[in-house]
Amino acid sequence: MANPNSLYSPFLAFLMIFALNSVAGSKPRQSPSYLHFVFNATQMPSEDHYDYIIVGGGTAGRASSTLSPTSTPTPRRAQPFTSEDGVPNARGRVLGGSSAINAGFYSRADQEFYARSGVNWNLRVVNQSYDWGREGYCISAEAQELAIGYPRRVVGGRSGNRRSAADLLSYAKSSNIRVAVHASVERVILASSSREKGEVILCAGAIGSPQLLLLSGIGPRPYLSSWGIPVVHHLPYVGQFLYDNPRNGISFVPPIPLEHSLIQVVGITDSGAYLEAASNIVPFASPVRSVFIHNPSSPLYFTVATIMEKITGPLSIGSLRLASTDVRINPIVRFNYFSNPEDLEKCVNGTRKIGDVLRSRSMEEFKYQEWLGDRDFRYVGPALPVDQSNDLLMGDFLQEDGEYYLALPWWLPCREGTNPQATVLMLGR
Repeated sequence: MANPNSLYSPFLAFLMIFALNSVAGSKPRQSPSYLHFVFNATQMPSEDHYDYIIVGGGTAGRASSTLSPTSTPTPRRAQPFTSEDGVPNARGRVLGGSSAINAGFYSRADQEFYARSGVNWNLRVVNQSYDWGREGYCISAEAQELAIGYPRRVVGGRSGNRRSAADLLSYAKSSNIRVAVHASVERVILASSSREKGEVILCAGAIGSPQLLLLSGIGPRPYLSSWGIPVVHHLPYVGQFLYDNPRNGISFVPPIPLEHSLIQVVGITDSGAYLEAASNIVPFASPVRSVFIHNPSSPLYFTVATIMEKITGPLSIGSLRLASTDVRINPIVRFNYFSNPEDLEKCVNGTRKIGDVLRSRSMEEFKYQEWLGDRDFRYVGPALPVDQSNDLLMGDFLQEDGEYYLALPWWLPCREGTNPQATVLMLGR
């Protein structure tokens, strides 16, 4: 409810939909300073007055308050699900959202994003907001002194622990903010009138935001009526135009153990493919899926190295629909990967580059000595086709055997590169 007394100082309330969970096996460390204004939702008053209510505590939700640079890491957890395409995916249902579970890749949108978005951007403010995120979230002082753009510390930070947007809460004005966790927002109630300084800001992510809009009666009238949801506002495109850029990769077990490592080095090709490398320590008995979805089901671990490619865009368009009127049930998502042939062509070209990398001399140390003197990789999952010049074979490989995707969907007027994290931080700021 909006605060009826204008003499009250502005008060910011975050209604966090998702729970805070600790990482098993992590080293004991000092609790984040912001925890003293993070409350279990059951401890919050049943009725209170706020100037702003932000629904969702993800990358944009954390950045939407005027906060200062980053501090210590936050506990995090991914909620796995599978899209209708059959691709394993994960939602960052935690403080910081997907910035707490992704690879920490930070890249700005290109000029085409702004030109095609239909938004009248103030580019000076855009650049200031990008700089705010870069300086406070990504780059360490040591790296700035060396004039390095994207060093190891983009992910690691000073303490060797990765960062997320939730760390920005450590610099919030604690007297003006309450964060409620273990809470579910079932719907947003629309009123016919509002006061000047009262807002509800929906920042529940690419999946949570359209789901909550539909449950609140905002969406296509026929579709809402089929669910028995009262129509508050007919908005036909809610749940449409959902995009996710596919990521294909080749994984292998190296003969030497490697440290757990997320994206540190990226190669950008002329065809628009981004080549990235990562290594992960995974349970022996667990099926190898994404390097970003960890499932500790076995006490035996081994190292898996992955070279992957992602494309800018994509052009293929997906959608979302309700699976239930219960907001806690994941909606049904279909991304329609490769439905636009240009996406498949870009992925084929990017995967050929992976083949070039694997054949390079620098990769010899990651091969095993075979019985007859040859050296080869010990692949986890399918190897690349022998004839990589065959477009049909490569296309079939990507669509049938390419199981490795990093699903970081977003819901913007147009797509901005391969990784939206930096731009979402900018928009939130």
